[in-house]
Amino acid sequence: MRTLRVLLVMVLLVVTAGCAATGTPADTGRYSLTLVTQHAHVVEDGQTTVGPLVLAGGSLTVSEGAEHRGDVLTLAGRMVVQGQVSGDVVALGGEVSLAAGAVVTGDVLQVDGSLDVDPLARVQGRVVTAADAAQVWGEPASGPTLTQQLVAALVGALVAGAFAWGLTRVATRPVRRVARAAEGYPVVSGALGTLVLLTAPALLVSMAFTLVLLPLAVVLLLPLAGLTAYGLVCVGQAVGQRLLHRRAPRLRASEQAAVGTAGLVLVLALLGMLPLVGLLSLFTAGAVGTGAALLTGLGTHGYAPPAGLEDDEVLRQGRSG
Repeated sequence: MRTLRVLLVMVLLVVTAGCAATGTPADTGRYSLTLVTQHAHVVEDGQTTVGPLVLAGGSLTVSEGAEHRGDVLTLAGRMVVQGQVSGDVVALGGEVSLAAGAVVTGDVLQVDGSLDVDPLARVQGRVVTAADAAQVWGEPASGPTLTQQLVAALVGALVAGAFAWGLTRVATRPVRRVARAAEGYPVVSGALGTLVLLTAPALLVSMAFTLVLLPLAVVLLLPLAGLTAYGLVCVGQAVGQRLLHRRAPRLRASEQAAVGTAGLVLVLALLGMLPLVGLLSLFTAGAVGTGAALLTGLGTHGYAPPAGLEDDEVLRQGRSG
């Protein structure tokens, strides 16, 4: 169960990495999530902080005589433990130092970054370093070649196209309604989708840090992923219709969706070979599709802007784009 918690947190933080906020360690709230991104923070002697903690920059020191109750995840920055951490310490990046006299009641796991454990520090759980993992699993294999990446992209595009074809065959009208909303109002759809894709994973991360709410976080993660995939298929249907309605007017909506989704996934996979560009492109397409799906109630009805906003210049630019 503890391994599942760590893996879920890692997956969700990839999504929310771009949504950074500055914070100080919380001293109240059992399920509050503290995200530290800059400056130097110190938990003084006699103080106790509560809740999961994510260090994405700056530094944090748990002084001798101080205690942090909750799991700690470091992405960047420097974490120094001189007192006690009642939970796990997971290092995905940055620097983690356990000084003499430090106490960690859970496990200490180093995936990346640096880990320094003083011989006089006490870890009640396991200490797993990157070197230990390399001895167990072997040296990491070299990255895929360009040919392998292209083949994987092509296979992924074909699978996505087949999925889009089947989904559109079953729910032709809902997919078309969502596609029209995505194509006609990309600004509104993208804004709503961005809000959902940034806030929902952050909430799931906070829930994943707690044993009681972990099953609920897993359950809620599945519909969120399904909603995003559904939105991407609808965006693909809009792309396919735009590209093929004149060149191949006899194609059905399911065939347009298959071609458009396959082409969209292939382009996104190729863009994914470029740093940052691929992630931003995928997020943009997912946000527009997710927002359009929510605006139309998953395609149960069409979308029209509220009265008085039909002539809004931003909406007009979105529709003309």
